[in-house]
Amino acid sequence: MKKIYISVFFIFLFSILFLLKIKTVEAAGTLYADINLSSNCTSGNYSIANRNCTGTNGNAYKMVKDAIAAAAVGDTLLVRGGTYREIVIQSTSPVRSSSFEFNKSMTIKGYSSETATLTYDPNNLPHEDAEKGPIIKVPASGVTIENLTIIGTYSLGDNPTLDTDINIWTDSANITIRNNKILQFGHCGVKGTLPGLILEHNEIANGGFTSRDHGIYTYDQTATPKIIRYNNFHNIGGYGIQIYGYCTYYQVYNNLIHDNNEGGIVIAGDHISILNNSIYHNGQTSTSQWGGQGRLNFFHTGLFSIVVKNNIIWNNAAANLNTGPDNLTQVGNIYANNIIGGTLPNWWTSLATNTIAVDPKFVNAPAFDYHLQSTSPAINTGVNVGLTVDYAGTTIPQGSAPDIGAYEFIIGGTPVPTPATTPVPTPTPLPGDLNNDGKVDGIDYVLALLGNGDINIVISNISK
Repeated sequence: MKKIYISVFFIFLFSILFLLKIKTVEAAGTLYADINLSSNCTSGNYSIANRNCTGTNGNAYKMVKDAIAAAAVGDTLLVRGGTYREIVIQSTSPVRSSSFEFNKSMTIKGYSSETATLTYDPNNLPHEDAEKGPIIKVPASGVTIENLTIIGTYSLGDNPTLDTDINIWTDSANITIRNNKILQFGHCGVKGTLPGLILEHNEIANGGFTSRDHGIYTYDQTATPKIIRYNNFHNIGGYGIQIYGYCTYYQVYNNLIHDNNEGGIVIAGDHISILNNSIYHNGQTSTSQWGGQGRLNFFHTGLFSIVVKNNIIWNNAAANLNTGPDNLTQVGNIYANNIIGGTLPNWWTSLATNTIAVDPKFVNAPAFDYHLQSTSPAINTGVNVGLTVDYAGTTIPQGSAPDIGAYEFIIGGTPVPTPATTPVPTPTPLPGDLNNDGKVDGIDYVLALLGNGDINIVISNISK
């Protein structure tokens, strides 16, 4: 005899599940832009694997601007591989437009290891009145831009001041720009006041026509820290880094700054730290009236709390360390443990300590390899400035003291740094999704009831 006792509630529940269609709820906080789509996927039906609307991976949009319009504050937009050419019009009088506008506090990020390229539409150029406008305009705070390739309008010819790759509006703060290729800009790679900026692990290169066109041009006067680190600035018309307009509270460290037409770094202000950078072969091809500023340049009088330590500044144009002694004798200015070539100005020799005027012995500078040879005078001759990793992520120090320059020497060999990759983000846990299948449905409901003891299944006295 066989007796099977099943609670009435359990039978009722499964009857309801068979009669009702349970709506899938997409994982909150993540959406996609995919140039391969023929239409938008707005019912949670995007397929990451197939790149079409036959899946259950959330919502996706063919255009970046449509995805941003659909996003909520705090969301992450993952941009799939491909080339995106769009236009966003801010006003018609005056004419103001950009190829893209990141106008919400959110993250816009290239997907995994795919190459997502954001650039201009040649048939619908961005404009600021009669001038070419930016590729990306950021009129919001709290924006993160990550793992994208951004290509500007350099190939279209010179433009005075507004054809930037990334233009941050004056009232935007706490912007993070990470692990991007920012290329072929007409005026600047990144431009803005930028309080709370973090600019890290980017390649900013191959742009700018004149001595006033820079990798980054920033001019914030607030006490909010700004950080520029682990970037590669090269082949730029002006300077790699321009901190100008009497600026305050910038930290610039572990950058490679090389082969820029006018110079390496310009600073003007106070509470600025320049640490462990490798500044090489700048100012050699300048066509300006200054003839190439070269290395590290100080402007304005009364600069104070300037710290310059552990930098390699080598093989740049003759006009280096451009300033006068009245600019740099203020309180808190420290210049120590730098490798600098060429003829040094009197103010530097009188104020600086532990300057080394010897070839730093890069592994292969003409091939842009600025690792240190085992016989480099930069090894173990730096001073502790609080940095824990170098440009490549190697722990500092490797020896008895930190090294000078952007790379820490590794005893036993100098590996080529592995390019940073952006992992696929872990989806935000979905409340109620107990079996982790990316949706909330009747199965989760049953699991919840079982876990709470609301369903009892009793099977007893089974016999043939």
